[in-house]
Amino acid sequence: MGQQKITKAISACEQDGHWEEALQLLSSMSFQRLSPNVVSYSSCISACEKGSHWELALHLLGYMNEVEVTPNVYSFSSAISSLKDGQWTVALEIMTSMAIISVLPDVFTFSGAIGACETEGRWEMAMHFLEIMHRRKVIPNVVCFSAAISTCGQAEKWQEALALLLVMLERMVMPDVVSFNSAISACEKGGEWFFALKLLEMMPSKTIKATNVSYNSAISACEKHGCWELAVLLLACMSQKDVTVDVITYNSASRACEKGGRWEVALELLDHMGVKRLQADVISLNSVFLACYQCGQWHSALDFLYLMGWYGCRDGAGLA
Repeated sequence: MGQQKITKAISACEQDGHWEEALQLLSSMSFQRLSPNVVSYSSCISACEKGSHWELALHLLGYMNEVEVTPNVYSFSSAISSLKDGQWTVALEIMTSMAIISVLPDVFTFSGAIGACETEGRWEMAMHFLEIMHRRKVIPNVVCFSAAISTCGQAEKWQEALALLLVMLERMVMPDVVSFNSAISACEKGGEWFFALKLLEMMPSKTIKATNVSYNSAISACEKHGCWELAVLLLACMSQKDVTVDVITYNSASRACEKGGRWEVALELLDHMGVKRLQADVISLNSVFLACYQCGQWHSALDFLYLMGWYGCRDGAGLA
C-alpha cells in the first residue's frame, strides 16, 4: 500500500474516531520506508482528539517538528481541540508556536482555545481570544461564543455572559441551546433569577426548545432567592411542555419552598416525586425536614429526620 492510500485510510479512521487504527497505519508507513506527510499526521492528531487522547495528540504535534514535517492550521487546531478543560496555558503555548512559523489560526483554533478556559473560569483569557479574533478578522462561530459564555458563568461573571449573548445577536450569530443554557447557568451562579427567567422566556422566540438543563438552572436561580412560587411554576411548565423532570429539578424546587417557608408545598413535591417514580435522596429529605423544622412542624420534622437516617445521613450531617 502506497503513501497516498495509507494517508486516505488514516483520514477514514479519523472520521470514524478510530484513533488506534490511525496510529497503527501511521506506524506502518515507517516499516514500508514511506514518509508520512502533513495530512497523515494531522489526521492522526484529529483522530486522537476525537478519542480524547490529548497526550498522544500533543506528542504527534511535537514529533512533526522532529521529522521536519511542518504542521498546518489543521494540525494545530486539532491538537488544541484535544486539550482538556483547564489546559488554557497549553493552548496559549501552541498558538505561540503557530505564530513563530507564521501559521494563522482559524475559527476552530480559537474555539478550542476558548473551550480550554471553561472549567477554571478563565474568562479574561476567553475574552482575550475573542479580541484577537476581532483584530485578525476571524469571525467567531456559535461554538466560540458559547464556550466564552460558559467560561464567564464559571467565573460568576453573569453580566459579561449576557453581554456576549447580545454581541452574538448583533453580529447575526444565531445562539443555540448551549448558548442559552450557558447564559442561564451564568445568571444562576450570579443569583440573578430575573435575567435567568427572561432568557428562558426568550428561547422560543429564537425557535430554541428549552431543555432540562435550561429549566433546572432557572429553578436553581429562583431557589437561591426563595422564590418558591416561580420555582414551582417552572416545574409545572416542564411537565406541560414535555421536558424531562429529574431529582435535581425537584430538589431545587423543594429548597426554594424551604427558604420560602412553605413546608406544605415541599411535602407535596416529595409526593409528586413518588408519582413520577423518582427516588428521593438525602438532599430531597433534608429540604423537607428543614422546611418543617423552621415552620415549627415538629412531628413531621422528626419523621423526616428518622427517614434521613435510612439514607445515610447520620449525626446531623447535611442538616444545613
